[in-house]
Amino acid sequence: MRRHVAVTAVVALLIIACNGENTPIPDRGHPAALPPNDGKQPLQGALSDPIGTITADNFRYAIHNIPSWDGGSIAHRCTENPVCDLGFSKQPVSIEPAFDAANANFINVGTKGTILLRLKNLGTKKTGGLGLYHLEPGKTYYAVVSSSSGGKATWEIVPFEESQTENPIHGKDSGSFNGCHHDPAKKSEAAFYTCHGSEGHAADSLSGPKKAAMADFGMIGAIVHFAEFQLSFLDQAPGWVSCAFGCCTLEMS
Repeated sequence: MRRHVAVTAVVALLIIACNGENTPIPDRGHPAALPPNDGKQPLQGALSDPIGTITADNFRYAIHNIPSWDGGSIAHRCTENPVCDLGFSKQPVSIEPAFDAANANFINVGTKGTILLRLKNLGTKKTGGLGLYHLEPGKTYYAVVSSSSGGKATWEIVPFEESQTENPIHGKDSGSFNGCHHDPAKKSEAAFYTCHGSEGHAADSLSGPKKAAMADFGMIGAIVHFAEFQLSFLDQAPGWVSCAFGCCTLEMS
């Protein structure tokens, strides 16, 4: 038993050391309560036109229509350096949700798109280890989520500085917007997690004594932990935001 517990501990330490933690950004004093939304109304970051046709002024208007970005966090993300995925050369990146992101679903984000997240590379090197996400140092990006066919949604990361006059353009990263189907979100939050690796999922999976025993003890527990966190371990943890499905992830497709 001691050997199994030791293995579990080693796996946990490797995950923490190599992926780093999502450090919450202190709230700035804005109201935490979500605005009313019946799931059909447009959100506050809704775009007037899709990326590719929207003007810089209209995109900026959508940004300014979002009253706050509370509930965000900072994590260290990989650069394109091959050794980064062993825990080296990482850069701090912030991810923050729009005030009403927790009301988002696959329909109310609209076909023209809605700004749900703001990302900033706070470091001095470009990020993009293993394909997630290509962010230039010191630059600001916005995750725009759009409705697509079949009751699904997609996302893309759009580079944009509020002072720029050029129209926003499509970024290098895009993918599927996937619901985690956790308990309904009570406020807007954002971090870098897989659905299985998020704090909410961990709390749900440890609710019963059998699950707790499997997760905390023995070789099986170590394997379960590693399987659920391996994407984070390899710096593949996608953008994660609370939404109408408990939380949603920006996963590469």
